[in-house]
Amino acid sequence: MGFQDYRDFVQWFCAALMGVYVLKNSYLAWLSYVQTQFVYHQQYKVSRRLMSRYLRQPYTFYLQRNTAEILRNLNVEVPDLFTEVMRDILIILTELLVILCVSALLLAVEPLSTLVAVMVLGVSSLVFYQLVRRPVGRWGKQQHYHMGQMMQWVNQGLGSIKEIRVLGRESYFLQQYRLSAAAYTDAMQRIQFINKLPRLYVETVAVIVLLLVLMLDLTQGRRPRSLLLLLSLFAMAAFRMMTSMNRIVAAVSTIRFYSHALDAVHGDLMAIAPGNPLSKFRPKLDPIGPSPLLQHSIELDRISYTYPEAQSPTLQNLSFKLRRGEAIGIAGPSGAGKTTLVDVLLGLLIPDVGEVRIDGEPLSGKRAEWQHCIGYIPQNIYLSDDTIRRNVAFGLADAEIDDAQVWRALRLAQLGSFTELLSQQLDTRVGEMGVRISGGQRQRIAIARALYHEPEVLVMDEATAALDNETERSIVQALETLRGEKTMIVIAHRLSTIRNCDRIFWMKQGCIAATGTYQDLWAHNAEFRDMVGHAD
Repeated sequence: MGFQDYRDFVQWFCAALMGVYVLKNSYLAWLSYVQTQFVYHQQYKVSRRLMSRYLRQPYTFYLQRNTAEILRNLNVEVPDLFTEVMRDILIILTELLVILCVSALLLAVEPLSTLVAVMVLGVSSLVFYQLVRRPVGRWGKQQHYHMGQMMQWVNQGLGSIKEIRVLGRESYFLQQYRLSAAAYTDAMQRIQFINKLPRLYVETVAVIVLLLVLMLDLTQGRRPRSLLLLLSLFAMAAFRMMTSMNRIVAAVSTIRFYSHALDAVHGDLMAIAPGNPLSKFRPKLDPIGPSPLLQHSIELDRISYTYPEAQSPTLQNLSFKLRRGEAIGIAGPSGAGKTTLVDVLLGLLIPDVGEVRIDGEPLSGKRAEWQHCIGYIPQNIYLSDDTIRRNVAFGLADAEIDDAQVWRALRLAQLGSFTELLSQQLDTRVGEMGVRISGGQRQRIAIARALYHEPEVLVMDEATAALDNETERSIVQALETLRGEKTMIVIAHRLSTIRNCDRIFWMKQGCIAATGTYQDLWAHNAEFRDMVGHAD
């Protein structure tokens, strides 16, 4: 290289080596940044896409799936798939490239010894993977299942904490959670142990390979000096390839471990085909103001519906017509199909047979506009741990909320005076599921929520069933002020709630068995009369 003094050579070599390491580690830092950015950006995209798919599933999907499974897939499995599986795929690709380059160098220097070394390392790694493949897959399935069970028991335990405390059942829920947590921890402990074995295994194999190369070269009569140089090269190469093989084997085991999570997430992502009408969100409509869709009538024409996996239909050949501005009540024994009928009217369930028509037009093409017409008051009220304002204008950003409209809805629900007396008024927080307010106040917030966007149709699904008689009467009086203004559909177990309806449909075994006013049914329907006697 033209150097006259070894000291000059060493100095220049040291400077060059420093430059190489600065460039190498700068490149590796940049590569790490790019890989990390790629992994987490893909995680964000998939989690957003999965959440979008969950929100667009048919209503029957939520009747068949446990919320804990959905939470697990969104909050645990998706992050694991990218921080573990995607990361390990990148590790495999980069380490394979390293092994390829090192092997090419060794092949150029010593073809026979390199072929022997590569074959022994490759076969040994394959044998190790085959030995751990089945148990790793089994542990992955165990981890996937018991993570969902842990979330389910947390949801059930904390969601019913009042009943658990009163009944003294804490030990049962703790025991069920403990069993799932123990199984989950056992699976994670085993995979972590397995991931540490490749380093020891590959290191042992690498030493054996190095000694095999030495033995092979000795049989070829190689001189000690050249043998020392060759062994130094193979030792350095073995050190680097050993690290790569260790990481590859561990990465393959990890991917196998999380394969069940991958199947679950992929299955839910593919649950709605791109051509399905539910695959697109419905158009955003003005949050306030009635839709002009309903002008004359709502008609159900020979409706039948069977729930997935059910043996018999819940609704059978059901027909009726409801005029705009009319108030109807739906009554009947448990299991008669009352809630299913309302879910069909809400557009949540699509009939197997028959058709719902709005002003003579099929509902199927106007589902979004029709649902914008509806204010829905369920029996089980969901209130978020937020302010009264945000619970009334549910699902709207602060910039979209009209405070005047919130106050109007609260006054119609007879909650305006109560809210005005609060120190923070609309900014008062109601607590999780409304624990800081009474049952009647929770129900009134639900009514205000239903009235916020000035719906044309008001649907009540046993909304007063859990209230005391006095609170129920006050809420019924509040709703009476809306008669004539709104088309009202009321399901009620307490028949006093529907006493003043224009018509009452008496349902039995998925059919409308009788229709009339309260007085008509009292006079001519013994089952109705018997239920009134028990309910009122």
